[in-house]
Amino acid sequence: MRRRARARPRARAARRRPRDPGRRPRADRGAAARRGPRGRARRQHLAPRGAGARARYPRGARRGRRHAAHPGGRHGRGRRRDRARALDPLTRPRVFVTQPIAPRALERLRAVADVEGNPDPLRILDRAGLARAVGGRDALVCLVQDTVDAEVIAAGAALRVIATMTITPEQIDLAAATARGIPVTTIPPMVTEATADLALALLLAVARRVVEADGLVRAGVFPGAQSCRLEGLGVSGRTLGLVGCGRVGRAVARRARGFGMRLLYTDPRPLAPAEEAALDLHPVALPELLGEADFVSVHVPLGPATRHLVGAGALARMRPTAYLINTSRGPVVDEAALAEALAAGRLAGAALDVFEVEPLPADSPLRSLDNCLLAPHNANSSPAAAHRVHENTIRNLIGGLKNAKRREGEG
Repeated sequence: MRRRARARPRARAARRRPRDPGRRPRADRGAAARRGPRGRARRQHLAPRGAGARARYPRGARRGRRHAAHPGGRHGRGRRRDRARALDPLTRPRVFVTQPIAPRALERLRAVADVEGNPDPLRILDRAGLARAVGGRDALVCLVQDTVDAEVIAAGAALRVIATMTITPEQIDLAAATARGIPVTTIPPMVTEATADLALALLLAVARRVVEADGLVRAGVFPGAQSCRLEGLGVSGRTLGLVGCGRVGRAVARRARGFGMRLLYTDPRPLAPAEEAALDLHPVALPELLGEADFVSVHVPLGPATRHLVGAGALARMRPTAYLINTSRGPVVDEAALAEALAAGRLAGAALDVFEVEPLPADSPLRSLDNCLLAPHNANSSPAAAHRVHENTIRNLIGGLKNAKRREGEG
């Protein structure tokens, strides 16, 4: 029997194309022959010896999307190209971050910039401190508590981007930034669920006097299960009034239904009847809501029409056994009027995550009131929500720096 000659393995390029008797081996083809019809170099897929298909196409990616030999994607044109290459490594931008951010977002920022942060992360920088911090910086990452006014912007002579971790940049002087040609980036709504969680947590904590009970136990006081020393207000079956029924207001309503609460709401833009029915929400005017609700939870944006919306007159309409919860914006509530009502016993209690001035001043009368629960504007301090906010902010910042560099190149 005649033995069949063993076929020589074909080159990888020949295996991917139909056999062409007239095709010369790659080694014999000149540089011109390795170019396409428009004179562009043909793409060559090089894989390390023995790497196999998975190394060339990780995670099953299609050819031309990802390549082990080309980590930047299709010659830098892929969606996941190395962002560090977009900024000149010899002139890395200097970025100041006013508060600590999630490690993943910080790592991403440090890949393209030199990052400096607040030396005391437990405190918010005042205007003078922030003005000193932005000196010589190309970009600023700030919070809602950071006042970035014309004075601060003027101090940052090299500023090219301001990235805020807020939906509305109310703490930033947009006119001053625009006059300098400095873009201000914001985040989309992404803390709705986390804010609703905290609103209900504050409601429960202030109604059941949880913080006060914790303090007593730590001080060695233990009234016992049958004592009336820590009587609060039960939540189940009570009436909750929502001042504002946008994304957060509706999210709070969904949670409150689990406690069997009667739900009232007031909003300049009423919900569709089908949505009201789905959430068991009853639209009423603000005076009626204030007079009937056991709990009033505020969820309106800050603007000229809502500043001090809950003032002395509104507080006077509330029941003396009622509680006020505010997780929207501090200036929506008149803090002086609220402190007076709480001290006089005309209101059972309040729980606030936001304040007219942040940080809360040391001389604020709210600090001395046992029936007022205070939180440091941390509604989004759940890991998932914080990471989303930080990563979105850093993505905006990097995009702004790239655009600024492009504009400078065109100029």
